[in-house]
Parts: sequence; C-alpha cells; structure tokens
Amino acid sequence: MARRGSGIAIKPRHVELTRRAANRTMFARHYGCEIVFDAPNDVLVFDAASLTLPFVTHNVDLLAAVLPQLDAGLAALAREQTFADHVDAVLARSMRGQRPSVEALARELGISTRTLQRKLALDGTSYQQQLDRVRSRIARRLLGVVRISQPARSRGPWVLKRSTRFPGRLTSGNG
Repeated sequence: MARRGSGIAIKPRHVELTRRAANRTMFARHYGCEIVFDAPNDVLVFDAASLTLPFVTHNVDLLAAVLPQLDAGLAALAREQTFADHVDAVLARSMRGQRPSVEALARELGISTRTLQRKLALDGTSYQQQLDRVRSRIARRLLGVVRISQPARSRGPWVLKRSTRFPGRLTSGNG
C-alpha cells in the first residue's frame, strides 16, 4: 500500500510476521529485507523519512470526511484498553524464548517496578497473572496451527491422553 500510494518503491527496514516460515524467499523479495517468522506480533518498521512521503492519491475532501470518524474510533479504542492490555502487548514482544523479569518489563514501560505492580493491582491483576495470560494466548495460537491427522487404519480419532506412568506428559493414542 505504501508503494502504491507514494509511487515510490518504499522498503521496510525490518519485518516480523506471526505466520510460520514458508516461502521465505518470496517474502524477502517482496519486502526487500530479512523477515522474522513466528513472531508474537506482525511488525513493519519503516525509516522516518519514508513516513513523511505524501500519497499521490491524497484527497483533502475525502480525508476531511473520514478523519473525524477515525479519530473517534481511536479515542474509543484508547478508552477501552487498560494498562493490563498494554502490559500484555509489551510482554508478548519481550518473550523471545525467555521469561521477561518484572524489572525488565518495568524498564521497557519506563516506570518503576513498584509502579508497575501498583497499576496492575488497580486493574485487578498481577505480573504473574499477566505473564500466564500471555503465555496461554501464545500457546493457544501455536497449538492452533498443529494438525493431528487420523491414521488410515485407526478405529477412532487420535487423542492426547495424560500418561499414568509419567505424570505431566501427554501420550498419543487412539480413542
């Protein structure tokens, strides 16, 4: 859209996609930069200069008609988003194979650890509850792309069962 709207071949500096790695070469050719797959959020990073380019299809009258509705929508969204929602987003970005500490999270948010804990308490939650919520959401998303197919000769659907010999493990078996 940026290329079409500006009439210039704009390339992002960095791209992260939540999708699994597939057609890596096609995406790299399209975006013109390295792509990070399996990211917690979709992210496009452009140079500041690219963001100042005018759109060739810029229409002042259309913008004047649409802008008030867009502003109202953004204001409503800002009112609906809690501090805990903001913490979720930052935690999801920070969970790159490690458990972000409460100190690191507070530093990322630009507040003290105590202020972070106090604000979360005002929203009726805690750091650990937020961390568990983000982990659960990421796990559900990752498990949602896993497909278990039924073998041709099985008599029933494949299911995951808790192992009685090895507590905490899941084993596969058919129903």
